[in-house]
Amino acid sequence: MPVAAGIVQGDRPGALQALGATAGIAGVVLVTREPDPEWRTASRTAVGLAALGFGTFFLGLDISSGPRPAWTIVAARTGGVATLLVAAAFARPAVDADRARAPAVVLIAAGS
Repeated sequence: MPVAAGIVQGDRPGALQALGATAGIAGVVLVTREPDPEWRTASRTAVGLAALGFGTFFLGLDISSGPRPAWTIVAARTGGVATLLVAAAFARPAVDADRARAPAVVLIAAGS
């Protein structure tokens, strides 16, 4: 999505950017074709919608960031956390808290 939007807006990717975009698309195709015995395989529609969603999100970040991109990130993170809390409130997932994994979870949360 971001690559297509850039091309429509007149950007021309260089060789390295074109290679990266091609590798990304090939990676998505390979991931959707490889069945994992422990997980259900993703449908092409689900992968396409996920790619469209991520692409639109990053395109929106680029458009809205302006000279102070930090506020755009704060707004995106706030919206993401709010959406997660609402989804968790409705789904009420069982949480199997393992105290031994708590430091790793905190580290992951702090880094994201």
